[in-house]
Amino acid sequence: MVFPISMSLFVSPISNRIVSWGRYCGLGIGQILGGAISFGFQHFTPANASIEGWRIMFIALGIVTVLVGVATYLYLPDSPMTSDWLTLDERVFAIRRVVERNQTGISSRRFIPKHVVEALLDPQFYLLFVLTVLVCPTLLLSSGLTLTAGM
Repeated sequence: MVFPISMSLFVSPISNRIVSWGRYCGLGIGQILGGAISFGFQHFTPANASIEGWRIMFIALGIVTVLVGVATYLYLPDSPMTSDWLTLDERVFAIRRVVERNQTGISSRRFIPKHVVEALLDPQFYLLFVLTVLVCPTLLLSSGLTLTAGM
């Protein structure tokens, strides 16, 4: 829920729409790949393995997830201002684009209760919430519950 809202702070509205559609279209691709990976771990584990294939799958994918998370934390900058791989001109361009189009500031570390109330009164918040609630049960029912049903 936080990701779609935070994305709207850094990209233009058109780019945000394209990224959102791509993210939700990617769910189907993720389910197809997840099914193939699960099939592989369930059917191609060694006969002398001391643990079941689904446990090996969870360990392997957990390790991959942790590695991607650490790499993201180390590589991805907090903002265009702190990125090492952008030139000064590119940083200025990125910051101006955000400030001019979204009419927002660049960074604020202060908690302002008025902003929470403003977010709760925004209809887009509730639309994103409903969209997230509608997508998550689909993911649970199509992958998680069927995997654990036979245990």
